[in-house]
Amino acid sequence: MSLKKKVSLAAKNPKLAWHKARVTLFNSVLARFDYSFRNGRARAPKVVSVRLTNLCNMRCKMCGQPKVGDEGVSHDFFTDQLSLKEWQHFIDQIAPFRPNFYLWGGEPLIYGPIFDLVKYAKSKGLLVQMNTNGLLLDKFAHDIVNSGLDDLIISIDGPAHIHDKIRGIDGAFEKIKKGVIKIAEIRTQTKGHPVIRIRGTIFPDNFEHLSQLVEITKEFGADSLNFNHLWFTSEQYGKLYEKIMLDEFSIQAGSWKGFVYQPQDLQLEALKTEIKTMQKSRASFPITVSPAVPLKQLKNYYQNLNYTCGIKSCYSIYFKTYLLPNGDVYPCPDFPDFIAGNIRSQNIMDIWNGPHYRHFRTRLKTKGLLPICSRCCDLFVSSVGFY
Repeated sequence: MSLKKKVSLAAKNPKLAWHKARVTLFNSVLARFDYSFRNGRARAPKVVSVRLTNLCNMRCKMCGQPKVGDEGVSHDFFTDQLSLKEWQHFIDQIAPFRPNFYLWGGEPLIYGPIFDLVKYAKSKGLLVQMNTNGLLLDKFAHDIVNSGLDDLIISIDGPAHIHDKIRGIDGAFEKIKKGVIKIAEIRTQTKGHPVIRIRGTIFPDNFEHLSQLVEITKEFGADSLNFNHLWFTSEQYGKLYEKIMLDEFSIQAGSWKGFVYQPQDLQLEALKTEIKTMQKSRASFPITVSPAVPLKQLKNYYQNLNYTCGIKSCYSIYFKTYLLPNGDVYPCPDFPDFIAGNIRSQNIMDIWNGPHYRHFRTRLKTKGLLPICSRCCDLFVSSVGFY
């Protein structure tokens, strides 16, 4: 990616650019120092990622999160969530160390007081990001811009018929497009934020259409395009992970079951062609891919779960933390089995450097990655390819 593209994107929100650079610095240097020398302790987190609600208004094919009606999922899983007042109290705790405040779900725009929460976080000096499926953008376009949100990440998987097929809702693409364009127009009028980013996930239903996301990003008036390789595991790796968590932590760990996938339907040569097309794109905006898997290693990535692009340690657990809607704090984004504490009854820093979190960090350092780690987004947090 050219320096001109990077500078252009940074100029749209210098604070966002600074925070992302700071996270890169922590992962590259300071988190590795803590990993090596601090016996499971870590300096204050630089990214706090909040799953505001487990409710969602889509049923995406690649999503491993539990859905309403799934067997064995309790009603409380979707209803037990912190109030605005409780989140505000939490923000007061984290404000002194200025982490990125990242909101997701489920679908975060379903959370009732979402914009009051964003405004409060902004009033405390936090940089606020949101990842959304986009269905409610048109409805809340003015609220999104007026809230001061810094970074808006919208999931798009391809042209309309492909996106709607993957996301399970007819007309979703056009509805999202209308909302994104509306936000871009309001943002221009007010000379405000947020930065608008399109994000797609590689999947058998869309891999032959990935390069079309370049034109879609342009049509939407978005500022950048990112796409992720698929995050997945296997039955074998999942069961091994479950056994380790039971034997070593006395935890029943079943979150992996929604992420079992065998990508035989992914035609790797066709995928390489699409990636090469994007690499040659002359788009005026940045295009990134995560993880930065070399084309010659695509087969390894999708068919060999032992392959991790040469990455052997997880440093994210030294600078990122995650929270569930009920206030539970956990270290791994998609696998909330290990719970280190709950902010309803504990201060976040007491949890962050408490015995449970330190035990988890030390275990990964001394015994190595868990079986499901090999396709976790946080393992590859700094493995980004730029086109």
